[in-house]
Amino acid sequence: MTELPTNLPKLPKSVDGVALPDFLNAKIIERDIKLPFSASTVPERYDFSIKKSNCFGAERGTAFDEGATWYPLQVIHFTSTSKGISSYRGHYVKGATSIYGKAGDVDDLTLLLEKDECITGFSGTFTEVITSLRIQTTKKQHSIGEKSGTPFEFTVPQDHHVVGFHGRADEGSLCALGVSYNRRLESLARGGQSRADPPPQIKPIYSELYLDSNTRQQWASNNMAAINSKRTQAQRDLQPIYDNIKNNGEKAWSLFESAGQRYYISWSGNNAVWAYVKDEPSTTRADELKQSIISIGSYSANSQLLGMSGYIWSNLPIQIVASAIALVFVVLMGPLITEGVAWGISFAAAWLTQAAAMAGVEALAVLIPASVASAGGLIIAGIIGVAVFLAVLWLSSIIFRQYFLTVNIFNFDSNHIWSTIDWYADNAEITNGEWKYVDIAKYAPAGGQIFPPGFDPPTNLESVVTYLTIAFTNVSTFLEGLGIAMVMGRDDYSQGFALKYDLPRFGDNYIGLMALDMNPNLFYNLPEYYNSSSGWVQANSTQTTIDGGLQITGYTPYLSGAPDETYEFTVNVGLPPPLF
Repeated sequence: MTELPTNLPKLPKSVDGVALPDFLNAKIIERDIKLPFSASTVPERYDFSIKKSNCFGAERGTAFDEGATWYPLQVIHFTSTSKGISSYRGHYVKGATSIYGKAGDVDDLTLLLEKDECITGFSGTFTEVITSLRIQTTKKQHSIGEKSGTPFEFTVPQDHHVVGFHGRADEGSLCALGVSYNRRLESLARGGQSRADPPPQIKPIYSELYLDSNTRQQWASNNMAAINSKRTQAQRDLQPIYDNIKNNGEKAWSLFESAGQRYYISWSGNNAVWAYVKDEPSTTRADELKQSIISIGSYSANSQLLGMSGYIWSNLPIQIVASAIALVFVVLMGPLITEGVAWGISFAAAWLTQAAAMAGVEALAVLIPASVASAGGLIIAGIIGVAVFLAVLWLSSIIFRQYFLTVNIFNFDSNHIWSTIDWYADNAEITNGEWKYVDIAKYAPAGGQIFPPGFDPPTNLESVVTYLTIAFTNVSTFLEGLGIAMVMGRDDYSQGFALKYDLPRFGDNYIGLMALDMNPNLFYNLPEYYNSSSGWVQANSTQTTIDGGLQITGYTPYLSGAPDETYEFTVNVGLPPPLF
């Protein structure tokens, strides 16, 4: 039974004298969404949760369990001493675990996994320490140590793979060891399409922020303190919604219908988050296939900030309705906003598959392996961008490192696309994805974007700026901070700029910007730029000017003492034109 909304957000009738439409003109179809399956009852074929073997060994040492969601594993490294296996470290695309135990001087096992190779089990012996290990992959066996003591063995189930190791270690040896494992995404058949059909493909829509006249003016005058204050207000506005999603999952959402279209909203006060899908005909076989545009958006009334990101999913069967796809992303949103900053892109793709099964959309679940194949996984940086920028992630509960840095690059250049080219790490790794060559769209008037039916953005949200958020954390935490450098290039291959940020363990932070009057796609010595003593400033802001007068500005709210050791560097490529 449908019902009219009774406590939906209410926008003011006008802002700056401009009349605003009703926030929503729709009927509620269902409150407290109920799914066919939960994470614990999803059919086994779609259960991609990470499971753990027993921890084999002695009950001593300090526990470790790091990296499982970063998979696929690329390299595992064990060393040994005369007493037994002394250390472990795992390497992934996005970074490496800490070294557990201590590097030994007798033997060394470095296993470099090929692209189509995975670990399927392990065995060994232990006394007070792990004395020997044998690692089984889909191609080989690898051994280290001398057999002594109690034997153990574990093999993952069929169609599963090892995604990490956990255990206990002391200062000189591994005391116990187990594995984390889950189902391989490749174990799902594509289904639904023949080999002759164009394969489905999912690509991210990088984050966009809509600006009202006041916010645009503040940015035009480079008043980053005021922008930061707006963001803090947006955080306060949206936090109850994200808390609700975090604690209650899909029950935090309601299903709406307007003009025959259905979508999902979660709200609190005058603020809302939505998941909405709009279908467009396929350019190849419009009678059978479609393209779905997935919009994940949020609106903070007090700050007048509206953010949007999402995905474009092409070559989907037309039988999979838009509202079903939206529900899949509703399911994904819960773990994404609470844990996603620590996910690897392969784990994100597996979680999306499980979310589709939980939502009862099996026809979509079986298409996800093919959809993400060209990207190597599900790129989540676009969707996480809005959440990171508005500071709504529960960083204190998921950060396992000492420092956390986000770099936000806003493109206010209305004439050019700007692109990421290269980066340099000083004890740093990317936490919300992998390094990608990303185009950041030109600054332009808002329009043509995808919002839920019945929700028209306030008419004074007249400009849209696209931005990229990249999150970093420190690899080693022992008395070490982190540093990064990046180089960006313009679409005419004639200009670029470099940025750098140093977050030392002791003392205040340093930032830097430098214009490049050259094609930065050609070789540019980024390590030399970062390690140079010149170009650094110990200040909250800095700027440089590209040939032709385009100003590049950088701003960091804290030089030290940031809450939860979470720092930011916001870089603006140009500034929006002032209002007259």
